[in-house]
Amino acid sequence: MTACSGEQAATPAQYLPPAEAQSRFGDIIVRYNALPTLSLAEATAADSGLPRDADTAMVIVAVRRQTGSEELPQAASVTGVASDLSGKRQPIAFRDIAVAGYQDHVGQVTVSRNDHLRFELQVTVEGKTHRVQFDRGF
Repeated sequence: MTACSGEQAATPAQYLPPAEAQSRFGDIIVRYNALPTLSLAEATAADSGLPRDADTAMVIVAVRRQTGSEELPQAASVTGVASDLSGKRQPIAFRDIAVAGYQDHVGQVTVSRNDHLRFELQVTVEGKTHRVQFDRGF
C-alpha cells in the first residue's frame, strides 16, 4: 500500500518541547514555561529541588525589567493554579531559585500521560499584580 508520502517509510513522532512564552507589562517581562521533569538533566532537577519522574512537571517563571537593551533581575512574587480539562485544580507553590545570577520562581504540578493543563499565574511586582494564562500538553 502506498501512503500519501509516496514510497517513504513512516517515521516515529518526536518530542518537541514547547516554545517558551512571555508577556510584557510595560517594562516588565514575564517568561513562563512548564515541562516534564524527566526532560531535565539530573543535576538540574537536583539543583531545583524537583523530583525527576514521569508524574511531575516543572513550572518556571522568570521576571525581568527591560532597561534600554538590557534585562535586569526584578523582584516579584508568583502564585498560580493549574487546571486539567475536567476542571480539577492544583495550586502551585512557587519558590525562588538562583539561575545564572537571576532569581527565578519554580513550582511543580502532578501530571498524567496525555494531560492538558491550563496555567493561571499571578505575578506581583512592586504591588501591582499581572495575570498570565497558558496551556501545555504532556
